[in-house]
Amino acid sequence: MALVYGIDFGMSTSAIMVGRPGGDVVTIQDPADRSRVSMPTAVFLGPDGTIAVGERARRMRHTRIEAYRDGFKGDIADRTPKRLGDQELTNVELVSEVLRHLRHLAAEKVPGKVKRVCITVPVSWEHQRRRLMLDAAGAAGFDPAVLRLVPEPVAGAEHAFGTDDFSGPGRILVYDFGGGTFDCAVVEQQADGTREALGTRGLDVGGSDIDRDLLAHLAVTYPPIKELLASDALDVLRQRLDLRDRAERLKRELSTRKSVTELVGQTKPPTMVELTRYRVDEIAGRYVRETIDTCEGLLADLGLGWRDVDAVAPVGGSSMSPLVGRELARRSGRRVLKVDEPDLAVVRGATLTARRMIAPKPVITSKPGAASADAAPSATTGPAVKPTPPEPFRAGTHERPKISTPPVSRPKPPSPSVPSSPSVPGSPSGSSSFDRLKTVLGFVVGAVLAVVALTILGGLIGVTPPGALYVIAAIGVGTFFGENFGRRG
Repeated sequence: MALVYGIDFGMSTSAIMVGRPGGDVVTIQDPADRSRVSMPTAVFLGPDGTIAVGERARRMRHTRIEAYRDGFKGDIADRTPKRLGDQELTNVELVSEVLRHLRHLAAEKVPGKVKRVCITVPVSWEHQRRRLMLDAAGAAGFDPAVLRLVPEPVAGAEHAFGTDDFSGPGRILVYDFGGGTFDCAVVEQQADGTREALGTRGLDVGGSDIDRDLLAHLAVTYPPIKELLASDALDVLRQRLDLRDRAERLKRELSTRKSVTELVGQTKPPTMVELTRYRVDEIAGRYVRETIDTCEGLLADLGLGWRDVDAVAPVGGSSMSPLVGRELARRSGRRVLKVDEPDLAVVRGATLTARRMIAPKPVITSKPGAASADAAPSATTGPAVKPTPPEPFRAGTHERPKISTPPVSRPKPPSPSVPSSPSVPGSPSGSSSFDRLKTVLGFVVGAVLAVVALTILGGLIGVTPPGALYVIAAIGVGTFFGENFGRRG
């Protein structure tokens, strides 16, 4: 079996793993930080024109902040060139530089021919952004014929089903809370090990939104920090990036601690900052609630409820917060799986998915009639286990992805209602006894209401209505009520 690559290209961090013949998966570390598998999704252009990626780029930004970029994944469709030092690069070119760096690291550690490369993407991405990701990968040196795009939560499910905490058969909801987006998927595993992605949903909310709000809270609480963030000077931009990274780090520390205290030396004067888990949970709470609302929306689209799910699998770096686990357990009432290294679940799942794609039987199919992903029409994945399943994501077609449902931002239109034919007493088709009874009751109610209304009106104006008026009003209002009440089903 040839080599396969799994790539998780994230808003904050990216990672690549290699699947080798024999079944083992090789992790690829960032050379600038061997302690971590994932690396910052960041690019730095040196004075000599060389490009640094990952942790090395993040460290070098202090020397030339105007030549540094990160967080560009979400803006991949923006074709406006961005100035990087004395050059201009589009977001697609920035993405391509990161992918090129990942490919180089993988090929250097595990040489060999690569038969499949799976890159994960948010389910909320429309065809244009999927196409641009494939273009960036091709420009990075990957063979377009072996490229596949896989929805991030579907890759997460591949890893979650392989954990000791859940071996199936059964149905799980994958809760993928990353740095820039949230995705969820319902995946079902049969007794024979085959799996089916029943549906997916996406939301443009991630850990970076929590970091932004956390930094805003610090600015309000500590005036020196607010003053620092208000400046646009280049030397201050370096400090602002440091503050953003510090806020993210403090948030991670509070996932295992109740409070942290740290000195912020960039402010004048230096500021001692104190932050509690309670405060972070308060800031993150609305985003977590929104993600769980999205999960419930997906279940509703599928005609399911929490009772129809056996377990929930939280993956992605932002899912590591204790708040996420508590809220998922409270809202769902289902078992929340303990996924090993949830921040690496998607890249591991992408690698396993790539391996399954070149095996005789792919592990995950989608429901017949649900769409497939972008892929090269000349490539095949072998016979499918499910009847006539769609192809996985492939480069080279212009079809919309068939494995995902529309994102939250595109609500399904309501089904048109079909009015039922009214049943009219005395019609050729006849009416039921119940309809006739309702007509009589309607007439009586209308007549009584007419008499009462006339009596009250006469009392108010001091005039007693004539008896004929009572009869006319009772018959008219009673007939109206009887006809309309009798027609309602």
